Amino acid sequence: GELVTAVEVTNGAYWRRHLRQPVQFMRAMETLYADGHTVFVEIGPQPTLLGIAQRFWSRVDTSGLWLPSLRPDWDAWVQMLESAASLWVHGIPLDWDAFDQPYVRRRVPLPTYPWAHAAYWTEQVRGQWVQRQDAGDVQHGGAKAQREEKPEDVAEAKGLRFVDELTAALAADRLPLLVDFVRGHVMRILRLDPAQPLDRRRRLLDVGLDSLMAVELRSRLTSGLDLAAMLPATLVFDHPSLEAIAIYLHDKLFASAASTEIGSATKPLETDDFDLTTRETEIDAMSDEEAEALLLDKLAGLDDLFGEA
Repeated sequence: GELVTAVEVTNGAYWRRHLRQPVQFMRAMETLYADGHTVFVEIGPQPTLLGIAQRFWSRVDTSGLWLPSLRPDWDAWVQMLESAASLWVHGIPLDWDAFDQPYVRRRVPLPTYPWAHAAYWTEQVRGQWVQRQDAGDVQHGGAKAQREEKPEDVAEAKGLRFVDELTAALAADRLPLLVDFVRGHVMRILRLDPAQPLDRRRRLLDVGLDSLMAVELRSRLTSGLDLAAMLPATLVFDHPSLEAIAIYLHDKLFASAASTEIGSATKPLETDDFDLTTRETEIDAMSDEEAEALLLDKLAGLDDLFGEA
């Protein structure tokens, strides 16, 4: 769980211990957090450890930059360029000479530009006076305050307006609205074609949603629904489809409603039985790190349960 030294990296005994003994991953993350590290790039074909690390990080801090080097079924060059661009815009210096070293680069003369001689000074125009009424004191002001709605205000209120729309909707319409809401976020994360929407019952892990994307989806849904507490880290594993997540969110948002209302809202969409065989199939499809993270999260839940008891 400590930072490796230059001597250990070149020592074969260290790597033997690394393979044979348990890896103190969470302790290592605590060490990095204590040292002030906030930018992480996972080197490998699949960003598995980033998702596990971010679950720990979200418990102590909301900052941090999490970038993969590669993703399965994604264009490798595009992914590397996107991660490099994210590092650059966050102020991380990059060695561009080393970046371009494997490639032959040459300078080319750009064509001269015939500058267009156009004036852009603001012309003076005759206007008219507008008399404004004073608002008076706060308690007895007679004038109505006018507020200009800015784009950033609209963006901040977008999630809250969806919650208002969801609350005002008929009980039978709430679940389909939530399915579309979750689908929109998933498709943006996966960069899927909007013309080919995802099936509501298809497993998200089967369409390429990895552990890092699952954490991003959890954050998006928490913010978009204006939830006070962060959704569980195992949201996608416990509720593997759009429909399953939507039903979970519906029950979470409207748990205090009458049981008949909830029943009428959930009847239009029926779910398949999520039995033990299905759970075993999902675990078999996980990587070792994802299965370990799921197990640790479940054990943490048991600790909380027995602690309360």
